[in-house]
Formats: sequence, C-alpha cells, structure tokens
Amino acid sequence: MALTKLNARSASALDATILTGNLPAINGSALTNLSAGKVGQVVNKVDGTYQATSSNTFADTSLSQAFTPTATSSKVLIMCEHQCMKSSGNTGIKLQLLRDSTTLGQFISIGGETEETTRNDFGSSCFFYLDSPSTTSEVTYKTQMANYVNGTGGARVNGSANDQSSMVLMEILAW
Repeated sequence: MALTKLNARSASALDATILTGNLPAINGSALTNLSAGKVGQVVNKVDGTYQATSSNTFADTSLSQAFTPTATSSKVLIMCEHQCMKSSGNTGIKLQLLRDSTTLGQFISIGGETEETTRNDFGSSCFFYLDSPSTTSEVTYKTQMANYVNGTGGARVNGSANDQSSMVLMEILAW
C-alpha cells in the first residue's frame, strides 16, 4: 500500500484554522518524578523597636521568631527586611541571620552617600535565605546588627517612629 502525504506544512507554519477535533485537557496527571515543594506553614514577625550601635560587634535585634518544622526534610525560607539608617560618620550596617546560635549568613547594607560624613541615610535592607534545619524541634531564627566600622558614626534599625522590620518564615514540605 502506498502512502500519500497530503497538504504538507512545517510546524512553524501551522495554520490553526485547519485544526479539527477535540484537544485533550491538560491537567498534569501524566507528569511524573517532580519534586515540587508545598508550603506547610507561614509565620510572620513584625517589630518596630528602635535599636542603635556604634560597635562592630554583633548584637541581637528584637526581630526573633520561634519556629517548629513539621518534618526533618523540610526547608525553611526566611525573608527579612530591616528598616535601616546610618547616622553621621562614614559607615553602614551589618546584619546577620542565625538559627539558634548558628550563623546562617551575613549581609552588609551601606548607605547611598557614604562619602558624606554628616548625612543620615535611610533605607531598607532585605535578604532571603533557604535553610535546612533537619529537625522537628523548635528552633529560633533571629537577626543581629553591628556597625560597619567600629566607633565611626552609628547604625540604627527602625530609626523613626513609623519604621518596622519584618521576618517571614515559610516551611517548604516534600522537597
């Protein structure tokens, strides 16, 4: 039996007006071996406590939140925003994130006009971190702050009456 090719067209020149029949519904049921996570729980901490330092030694901020993962395989996505201010002096602010006493990361925020020593710079410092605590016991996530340059000016968190810093903890299950 001979085969005959009718109305040959390339895939790049497909004309939708010649399509007929029903297309299958797309629902993802045939997809396999995917490891998409699911959000297990979300905790939000907001704090407006004013804090200042001229020391370059890290000290706790008031942004601290206890969290209990539901599975040892869970990941925890930590999203933080600090309302920061550098006061007079050629400096900035250092922030670090901890799980209990373990330092997870350090972040530096230097004001936009650091060469001007008499200026106050306002801004926010945001950072994200994906942690693997490997426990179902309660852990505490917290931030610490320090002045970027010891004794030169100062660094502040929540420097004005309306400033608020926040921390969002999101548990990702089935990683």
